Amino acid sequence: MTPADKKKTVLTFLNLQNRLRLGAAFRACAGRAVSVLLKAEGYAKGGSINVCVMDDSRIRRINALYLGHDRPTDVISFNLRQGGKEAMEAEIAVSAQAAARNAAQYGNTAQKELLVYIIHGVLHALGYDDRTAAQRAKMQEKTDAVIDRICGKMAKPQRR
Repeated sequence: MTPADKKKTVLTFLNLQNRLRLGAAFRACAGRAVSVLLKAEGYAKGGSINVCVMDDSRIRRINALYLGHDRPTDVISFNLRQGGKEAMEAEIAVSAQAAARNAAQYGNTAQKELLVYIIHGVLHALGYDDRTAAQRAKMQEKTDAVIDRICGKMAKPQRR
């Protein structure tokens, strides 16, 4: 097997905010979580995912521009490679402000809440939707399973 044949997920962070520290331990945990998720979803070669961590004003502009919603949100994702399961390519925008605001409500640290948003964004890029209660429950179950496996058990109050 050559190095090119190995499964690898590359998770790159662009930090455009100063509310949350995204240290090496957080980035490593997020990378492992995304790798586990992509493997579980059948992506043979992992993927390349860029995560842009920003404040509410920036994510609000993205939400308005691409989705037509003039309000901040927690996560927005874009699948850059449609079809097939060779390798995932995606861009994910997450709000550090939303993570800081919502962390206590869900019994998490702000960093763990941000990790929830990253996994949620990857699930959206994989084609999952959360418009119905059943869809939300399925996404939450997958998110919890990945985070529990990688980062340990966390509080699981009912999400929106």
